Parts: sequence; C-alpha cells; structure tokens
Amino acid sequence: MGRVARSELIIVENGSRDVNDDLLQLVPQAHLIRLADPSLLSARCAGISVAQYNVLVFLDDDTIVRPDYALAALDLAETHPSIGVFGGRILARLEKPIARWKKPALPYLAVRDSELAFKARWGQTTHPDDPVGAGMVLRRVVAERLASYAVANPEAKLGREGDGLAGCEDSAICLLADDLKLGRAYAGKLELEHVIPHWRLNTGYLIRLIRSTGASAARLAYSRGGVSALRRLSLVGLAARLVRDLVRNGPAGYLTWQWSLGYWQTANTIADGRVRRQPNT
Repeated sequence: MGRVARSELIIVENGSRDVNDDLLQLVPQAHLIRLADPSLLSARCAGISVAQYNVLVFLDDDTIVRPDYALAALDLAETHPSIGVFGGRILARLEKPIARWKKPALPYLAVRDSELAFKARWGQTTHPDDPVGAGMVLRRVVAERLASYAVANPEAKLGREGDGLAGCEDSAICLLADDLKLGRAYAGKLELEHVIPHWRLNTGYLIRLIRSTGASAARLAYSRGGVSALRRLSLVGLAARLVRDLVRNGPAGYLTWQWSLGYWQTANTIADGRVRRQPNT
C-alpha cells in the first residue's frame, strides 16, 4: 500500500467532452489541467511539467490498463535502472471484427499483441517492438528531454492534433532516451487494452493514418539530423517497397506501403525546400 500511495494522477483535458466535475469527484486525488492546445504532445508536456515523481506512465483516453499496471511499471523501473522507456503488450478491444486481410495494419493502431519475455535494446534507430505512447513508462529525465525537444522543434509537428493523424512522438521519446544512454524495453508483464471503434478500421482511415505516420517519421529525422538524416528514395525504390510489402502482407501490403509513400513525399518536400532556400552561388 505504501508504494501505491506514492503516486499521483494527472488528467490533461484538451478537447474532451467527457471530463467534468462529476467525473473528477470519482478521483478526488487527480490533478486536472485544462489546456486549449489540442495536440497530444502539448498535453503530455503539460503533464510532465507538474509531475512530482521520477517514473511516469502515459495513458490515453481509449486504453484500459490492468489493476497492477502502475506497480509493474515501478518494479521494472527499479529493477532495470539502465532502461529509460518501457512498453508492453497492447491488446485490441475491437468494436467489430477486423477483416482478416487488414490485420497486418494493426501495429499502426498501437497494437502490440506479443508475449515476448523482457527484451531490452539500445541504438539510434526505431524498432517494431519499441514502446508506443499508449501505456508508455518513462523516467522523468527522459520526459523532461521530451518537453525540451517539443519547445525546440515545433516544426516537427509530432503527435495527434485535432483531426490530424501525425504520430512518432513515441519514436522521438525512444531516440531521446538513446541520447541519454538509456535503453528502451518491451515487457510482457505490462498489459493494457486499446479500445478501437469500427471507423478506425475503415480502409480510407488506415491509409491516411499510416501515410501520416511515415510523414511524421521524416519530420522527426529532419528535426534531429537535418537533410542528411533523411532517407531519399527514388521512384524505383518506392515501387520496390510496394512489391516488398505486397509479398510480406498480401493485400494489406498496399496499406503498410503508405508509410513509405508518406515518408517519401515529406522527405522530398523538405529536401527540395531546403535546396531552393539556399543562396545562389
């Protein structure tokens, strides 16, 4: 009980219609922050700014965690001091069944349905097993680095904002942990459910989501390393990626290929714009 008492609940409300005084009476210990900025990254940074403890857990409004999630997160942080960011198993609670051919796209909906044992890694590249924002556990030092990054790189436009589908703020967190010489880890003992409404399984939505994620990855790379950090693909290379994804994922390959398309479009736009702005010699 003592360990549970050393905790706090911070609710950041920046557009929800569900957070009201009646709800807050159910959790009187909650610290409520009302924010006009609708972006997810701004909401997380607002929470970070008032957090008192050295281990933070990010929860989204469409996730359901196991009762022991906070204790499991604290145990992991205490047991593995060299890891800066943890993530775990995220199960899909679907409003209606997903068509079988679309299942390879589920990871883009923050689904991590793997029973892997604890697995830690280091490095300046992202990985499919990296923690995602839903249920992410991170050390305060990493969270503070994220807040500084957000202020210094507003043009990266990472994370959801209103109806936009930008992402990759979780990838940024993993890379910032790398900068601090801290690893990231997948821990199966962390488990939550992601509630996914039927409209998020529509083909058009998935195309837009996955393409936006690729575009965000390009902006993230540019914010960290400039034009030289962007991977430039030719049209032939882009077509080759489509063939690769179709071979790997069947018809869903057209969905997963949208990541490459979004990255390619954004990387070329950034690079071309930088070239045009250079003075004539």
